[in-house]
Amino acid sequence: MGPGETMSLIAVSAAVLIGSIKLFTPIMQGLGRRLGGPEGGSDPGLKLEVEELRARVQELEGQQARMYELEERLDFTERLLVRQRDQDPARLERGE
Repeated sequence: MGPGETMSLIAVSAAVLIGSIKLFTPIMQGLGRRLGGPEGGSDPGLKLEVEELRARVQELEGQQARMYELEERLDFTERLLVRQRDQDPARLERGE
């Protein structure tokens, strides 16, 4: 097999490969859509469940932010109490 024949074989192989890809891509996409169902594979019940989960995640994120704020307030209050105790320990003993 000479260099000219090798180049011809490579060119023909490349042409067959490119042609096959161009031919089978739309066929496979159509088959995928067909197997996926009428809405691209989306089940209405599944969509509803995903939306409910998204709403729940958003709610939990809001609660997490509120919890962080409450922790900050608690830390601040604890620091104030410690500072008062350190400034006037006799006052705590008297019950004030």
